[in-house]
Amino acid sequence: MIIRKAQPNDMSQVLELIQELAVFEKEPDAVVVTVDDLVRDGFSENPLFHCFVAEVNNDIIGIALYYYRYSTWKGKTIHLEDLVKELVAEIDLAIYQGVDTIGGAMAKVLGRVPIPGSHFMFGVWKVTAERPIGRRRRISSMIIERTEDQSEDEL
Repeated sequence: MIIRKAQPNDMSQVLELIQELAVFEKEPDAVVVTVDDLVRDGFSENPLFHCFVAEVNNDIIGIALYYYRYSTWKGKTIHLEDLVKELVAEIDLAIYQGVDTIGGAMAKVLGRVPIPGSHFMFGVWKVTAERPIGRRRRISSMIIERTEDQSEDEL
């Protein structure tokens, strides 16, 4: 697997992943962004977002799209959108019906609200709750680790 900065010519495959997610979420008509929009907005002199791609055999299997924003409470922050085709393909999705976040999936599997250190298996991925924030101590980040051995050509 190769992780690299996205290029304008990657945006057609990036859009395919976005559309696949929309179909999975039962919102196939929700995606209105086009390849031209992605190229213009991500690769202009002042890009609105930045993107990395995960690639195997010239096929983009995942993206990390991020942009900077400003929070009145925290100051400069970053927003990360990520899609990983491989992760979706390796899990039994029926278990997670009605769940729209990784935290929700964790709560459903554990049968309780996750706390820091809680973990569960998501296919071949171990997902661990990492850091709580706010008055209600909601989990703000997760660590996702592949548990199977990877061959050298997969890295």
